[in-house]
Amino acid sequence: MEQGNKIKIIYLLGSGHCGSTLFDLIMDSHSKIAGVGELSYFPFDQEKQDKSLCACKRPVSKCSFWRGVFQNIPEGIPWLEIHRKKMDFLFNRAKYFFTIDKKKDVDLRKYLEFNQKTYQRVADLSGKKVIFDSSKIDIDRADLLLKSDKLEIFFVHLVRDGRGVTYSYKMKYGGIISPIFQWALRNIKIEIFKRRYPDKFIFVRYEDFCKNPEQEVKRIVEGVGLDFEPQMLNFRDKAHHQVGGNRLKFDTSSEIKENLVWKEKLPLFDRLVFYTLFGWLNKYYGY
Repeated sequence: MEQGNKIKIIYLLGSGHCGSTLFDLIMDSHSKIAGVGELSYFPFDQEKQDKSLCACKRPVSKCSFWRGVFQNIPEGIPWLEIHRKKMDFLFNRAKYFFTIDKKKDVDLRKYLEFNQKTYQRVADLSGKKVIFDSSKIDIDRADLLLKSDKLEIFFVHLVRDGRGVTYSYKMKYGGIISPIFQWALRNIKIEIFKRRYPDKFIFVRYEDFCKNPEQEVKRIVEGVGLDFEPQMLNFRDKAHHQVGGNRLKFDTSSEIKENLVWKEKLPLFDRLVFYTLFGWLNKYYGY
């Protein structure tokens, strides 16, 4: 397939609680970009579909858009999220397994074909030619998709101050050690991945995006050959169909404002633990 006929994918990578839901909604408001949320975590199980809400506020099982995208799921595809063992990732070996079933190896040909057909269905149903996929922590899937000759993939590495991420995780799950390591190790893994494909990456800091959203969004859309459209920032003016993400997708305001609660409420002890462990990485990102 010629380069011009490939499906263009903007794949956002980052840690949890980095601001990807807001980014996805804005990108989906472009006339030629379809934002699909965290596609890696689409719930194929019927019970989970009934409990999971699409951004259109319907259960995923009742959303006509997603029912159209996933009309037929082939045998052997229990989940889209995949992983490699640490050494396989470091040595870039093509040995993948499904996260939901660690004993089940991935049939690479079948898996790639299914992802290609999924993206094509999204493009057909949305009428848009670029797909924005914010499956941010599924780095191994991102790597595997690069092997497809039918996809042209661009990456956005979205980073948020690790102290803000730590506070968000703590408020939702409790504890600080686990969120600190999740933020650091996921970003370190992305940094390793970036060095394999440096020309495919655009780096964005969440804080810079909140201060000047037009500038940061413009960098991304122009990077894939599109023009910035001002209505993107009025992202509540249209219906969306993101899966995954946080409750922001159900809000009604289009205000883009940095969440600074952590600066007041993150305890000094938590800050010291973070600084001791990974202050160097935060400084690397300019914090």
